[in-house]
Amino acid sequence: GTMDVERKRRKSHYTKRMPEVDVLEMSKDFMKFELRKTDLATANALRRVMIAEVPTLAIEWVTIHSNSTVLHDQFLSHRL
Repeated sequence: GTMDVERKRRKSHYTKRMPEVDVLEMSKDFMKFELRKTDLATANALRRVMIAEVPTLAIEWVTIHSNSTVLHDQFLSHRL
């Protein structure tokens, strides 16, 4: 009946939007993949999750003993 038609329509809509991921390369600390059949918001959400899961560190103190570059010490320490 009409419920079957509605259920098929919803399933069709869902499967059309189902993202596809192909892993192109993978090692212990590297992965290259291709993401298809998705919108920009979903791709951006995935990107944000991956960035959040990468361990980070913070440098609190920097001592520069000799700087022979044209860059100021403070600029170099902020770039670390």
